[in-house]
Amino acid sequence: MNYPPTLNDIFINPKFLQWQTLCGIALIFLCQFTLLAQTQISTSPDENTLIIDDAPEMEVFAFGKTVIVKKQAKGVLAFGGDVIIEGKVEGDVAAIGGSITQKENAFIGGDVIIFGGTYRPESKNPLRNDGKETVMYAGYEEELRDLTQNPTQIFSPGFSFAFLAQRILSVLFWFVITLALTTLAPGAVSRAIARFQLSTLKIFAIGFFAFLVTTIT
Repeated sequence: MNYPPTLNDIFINPKFLQWQTLCGIALIFLCQFTLLAQTQISTSPDENTLIIDDAPEMEVFAFGKTVIVKKQAKGVLAFGGDVIIEGKVEGDVAAIGGSITQKENAFIGGDVIIFGGTYRPESKNPLRNDGKETVMYAGYEEELRDLTQNPTQIFSPGFSFAFLAQRILSVLFWFVITLALTTLAPGAVSRAIARFQLSTLKIFAIGFFAFLVTTIT
């Protein structure tokens, strides 16, 4: 006659003990990574500043906060906040609706991309990799900051016939420009795309900025 297994039988079962051991090891690793992440990133008491200590493999994304890189990060993208580099960033640094400040002896390995702000290196010869570019557009700074502080206004614009016609004309205009460029000079467009070498930060920055500009204008 077969009896249902008791709790004692279940906990002594070798398979269950193996699962217990694996889960315990996984929990230990998870706690270690959680503690590591907490030591890498911290916020100021007013929660308006994100401080990056030592995160060489981390792509930092911030929304409505100032980012300060104390030691190292892989890349930084800030929406509606300034970026201050005091240490080293291996990749690109981008700010939309904010400025980028590169402290003396700080290093930026990738491109610097700014929409709605300025690039402020404190050294006459900022530490940058050769061949990297600085893309800067200073317009719409206040509008971009307002949108990041109150993003719901993006999805609730004042709707009217003029607003709808303007958006349709804007889409048609850029479609015609793109079609003309790819038709007249397909080789040049291909070479430009290959040379630009889009990274994750560049894709996010360009796409988000294009979305905001078409919403504001």
